[in-house]
Amino acid sequence: PYNVENVNYKIVEVAYKEIGNIGGEKYWRFFDKSEYSNWCAMFVSWCAYQVGFIDAGIMPMCASTREMETWYKERDLWYDADIVPEPGMIIHFDYSTILDYSHQDGVSDHVGIVVKADEENVYIIEGNMSNSFYNEKVSLRVNG
Repeated sequence: PYNVENVNYKIVEVAYKEIGNIGGEKYWRFFDKSEYSNWCAMFVSWCAYQVGFIDAGIMPMCASTREMETWYKERDLWYDADIVPEPGMIIHFDYSTILDYSHQDGVSDHVGIVVKADEENVYIIEGNMSNSFYNEKVSLRVNG
């Protein structure tokens, strides 16, 4: 989303309040799903909806990371891994299993919300890590 008048911090605040939700039912029900589904993108979309980003057209309402990736790329809003993310940005990961970067295929497998970042680390809130929430630090990687 666009960083206008600290609007991005609103999505971070919403995400923080969701830490502790286990199972993600709230988010997959939001997408009218009747049973469990991978919910990292649904969580991000739910947070975006809560702060008006969906209605404003600055973020997509997506149930999958790949659908979300396509939405950003079609609007020229996709950034490569060579930038330092800003709070409220949506960060995508490409890996076949959690923290296994040896099987990258060039498309998004997981998504989270950036809380803060520096030149070496990015701090994120993400849903659907072991069917729960994580507020964690990950090392920035440059694909090469």
